Amino acid sequence: MKKQLVVLNLCGLGFAALASAGEITIRNDVPRTDTTGAIVDAHAGRLVRFGGRYYLYGDNYRNTDGINDAQNYFVCYSSSNLMDWKFEGEIIPKEALPGWKEKTYRYRPHVVYNAKTRKYVLFYNWRPVPQSFAQGNYVVATADAPTGPFTVVERDFQTKQHPTEVGDFNLFVDADGSAYLAYKIANTAPSNRGANFIERLSDDYLGSSGVCSAVVGHGEAIAMFKRADRYYIVYGKDCCYCPEGSNIYVKLADAPLGPYRDNVPLDIRADKLINAQSTHVAELETTGGSAFIYMGDRWRSAPGCAYFKGHDYQYWSEPLRFDERGNILPIVWKDQWSVRLK
Repeated sequence: MKKQLVVLNLCGLGFAALASAGEITIRNDVPRTDTTGAIVDAHAGRLVRFGGRYYLYGDNYRNTDGINDAQNYFVCYSSSNLMDWKFEGEIIPKEALPGWKEKTYRYRPHVVYNAKTRKYVLFYNWRPVPQSFAQGNYVVATADAPTGPFTVVERDFQTKQHPTEVGDFNLFVDADGSAYLAYKIANTAPSNRGANFIERLSDDYLGSSGVCSAVVGHGEAIAMFKRADRYYIVYGKDCCYCPEGSNIYVKLADAPLGPYRDNVPLDIRADKLINAQSTHVAELETTGGSAFIYMGDRWRSAPGCAYFKGHDYQYWSEPLRFDERGNILPIVWKDQWSVRLK
């Protein structure tokens, strides 16, 4: 613990220096920092590339535990090299957030770009305090720039499976421009309890097309991506802010709505426990082509101040490896790894 605490106090060092032009080193043993030296406070969101620049979205917890001291906000950081992070600030004004004057849980902001409407689309879920899945739903907002400001256009997004009681989710945009919402029905729902679904969105991404399929049983923190002609989803056991982390189940299919079949869990042969909960699988543009990295939140990982979620680390795996059949090979813990970005 003492060694880790010293690292945190020196966190302005954040990443190792560039080894050479285009080569970066990602570190998982120290928290990421922005260009001012402050800890990157963005959790349970996504890393995505827009226009040659990477944007990291997430919950901004600051000095709270995220539960008793609710009222977290959504922020964005940007970088051209995944090492030098510029804090772009809050992406949506707090006054635009439903229930902003009261204590509410807001989490898992995901942003995608709609090429047809030329709008950036933000989804997030929220529910009031005290915790009540029955009153929770998804909010949709749009903006003209990836950093916002976003304007709410739908305060009560209706999924086909259940109008409320929705939980963790993720967004995926296919090569043809069609978008999908992968989401969980809360454990308290009278039907489909704890189940996960994939639902195709409308052309403007602001509503549902009504086309939906069940893909997984009980679990949460779902993420979806595509490599070559195969679609993948990853998720884990229910693990709300758990410090031990969740496992990493994988399913794959030949179509976005399935049917999905099992892949070997990613962490089944890990030589060191990857104590993280999945949040996203990000695509990087490298000199060797597209690479995919698993991202997981390491809840209560901040040395000496586990109460402050704003100081928690995120684990970013080295690029995922695949066998000849498209199955993802198990990942192992790496304190750091390097790659050449395009």
